[in-house]
Amino acid sequence: MAINKAFDWKSIDRETFKEKWRGKKKFILKSACFKMNKAVLKSGFELRKYFKGLIELNQEKEYEYLSGNGYFKFGGCFFLFDQPAEFLIKFILTPTKKLGIQIINNEMQNHDEILVYVINTLEFLLS
Repeated sequence: MAINKAFDWKSIDRETFKEKWRGKKKFILKSACFKMNKAVLKSGFELRKYFKGLIELNQEKEYEYLSGNGYFKFGGCFFLFDQPAEFLIKFILTPTKKLGIQIINNEMQNHDEILVYVINTLEFLLS
């Protein structure tokens, strides 16, 4: 998957991610939930194979998710190729085996067009 080469991942721990995310919640750009393409992702957990900077945001919910009763979330912090701004991304795996993507520009600069492009491209590649 070529788009993953555009992400320059920054190391971040779960608590720091959640703190940064909480502060910018009203600026989230979201995809609709979509069915994952089984040829690309046999499981949502394979996201980490393509996006090495992802961390588990709610590992305590893994059993609930695997038994079909809860959501599981991955998150990460990255820079895009030529953009100086820091971005936060969240992948949400639903109990119905669908995937939702959310992105925030942590720098508060106007990058909406870029974020929409990233979300649309990821949805196209993963659905």
